[in-house]
Amino acid sequence: MSEITTEYIDKTLETDSQEISIFKLSGEKHYSISCTIPKYARKYRDRLTSGRVLINKVSGQVVELHGVLDSSNVSFSKKRDLTDEQRAEIADRFRKNVSL
Repeated sequence: MSEITTEYIDKTLETDSQEISIFKLSGEKHYSISCTIPKYARKYRDRLTSGRVLINKVSGQVVELHGVLDSSNVSFSKKRDLTDEQRAEIADRFRKNVSL
């Protein structure tokens, strides 16, 4: 396993400057990451195999991540805003599938 360095910064990037880039080159087994969104930096911190982690001096939280991730798949999910009708339809489909 390669080295992971930890650096401390004074200030987290402004929200409009934050971004995440995760990519995998054809034929390679690992993903590379460059992330300045604190939420995702903390999410992927445990999967970093080499690179650097930036921590905010004031909050003590991971705020940036740059390096190579393990060979597991990468996924993103976003909470869906559903109407009451959509929830009812999903519940009906679920009940029909369970009863089969």
